[in-house]
Amino acid sequence: MSRRKLTERQSALIKQRQQSRIQRRSRPAGKDTDESLLGPEQNGVVVANHGANLQVERDDHSVATCTVRQNLGDLVCGDRVLWRAGPDSGVVVALYPRDTELVRTDVRGTVQIVAANIDRIFVVIAPVPEVSTNLLDNYLVAAELSRITPVILVNKSDVIGTDVRESWQSAMDVYRRCGYAVHFVSTRDPNSADQLSQLFSGHRAIVVGHSGVGKSSLLRRVLPGQEIAVGEVSVAGLGKHTTTVARLYHLPGGGHIIDSPGVREFRLGYITEDQAVHGFVEFRPWLGQCKFRDCRHTVEPGCAIRTAVANGSIDERRHRHYVALLEGLKQQQGGPLT
Repeated sequence: MSRRKLTERQSALIKQRQQSRIQRRSRPAGKDTDESLLGPEQNGVVVANHGANLQVERDDHSVATCTVRQNLGDLVCGDRVLWRAGPDSGVVVALYPRDTELVRTDVRGTVQIVAANIDRIFVVIAPVPEVSTNLLDNYLVAAELSRITPVILVNKSDVIGTDVRESWQSAMDVYRRCGYAVHFVSTRDPNSADQLSQLFSGHRAIVVGHSGVGKSSLLRRVLPGQEIAVGEVSVAGLGKHTTTVARLYHLPGGGHIIDSPGVREFRLGYITEDQAVHGFVEFRPWLGQCKFRDCRHTVEPGCAIRTAVANGSIDERRHRHYVALLEGLKQQQGGPLT
């Protein structure tokens, strides 16, 4: 009940801010733009960002190529915008407030918005290429801090032998105990299309994961007839497909899903130490129970979380990754965390 009321209050606040933001940001497009040549303002959704221009979808699902006014910053898939059509291309003149943002940092520490206004993040892992549990954990932390519900998809389950499958199931049980949904899927399984359609339908979602895990191949099963753009990448000597540009697609059952480029790592250099603790959901029952109020849950005596690790209530590998994440944040942010 409280969550529904909070959503209603947030929605009301967003509606109040929209008009004032639009009025504030809707300014002349620039010296090189003749305002008389631009059409009336209309709503749209960013479905792809090609750097120099955006693909913006109209209410009727047709797509226009647009440039962006410099004062709006970087726009991403899922952004709701106000734009005006021009003789050659449109101009995005305003950005509506975002409900959610999936955020990461690049190798230089620059904060990057990956996608906006999503309520689900499907993290795809696979036996080929070898899964990085640290990459998976970072996605989960980012999702928790952004209040986006994560779902884990183990793809290519058809290439997992019985004995290996049992070890994978055991590894995924760690995440199930944390409350995360885990699904084993395969493009070769005729039932996977229905399974994925049910999981995706009605949500504003994004699929993410390491390059070559088969995100786009899974989407082809639920988006028949869609031309999903991919490039080539070599994984363990095998020719694989990988998405080159994030793209938003509408789902037959309602909602939409964003196919994102594969990554090798997903950095969290923008978060604080306190946020890192709350990003590991299994830590939460023990927060506030440590001997010292400023406990970092790494080596301190009387730490409730370390005690939970020792008695098996918290997975030891997940705790090791938390400690490594803190050390990485210290290095990336150039000093002690606060």
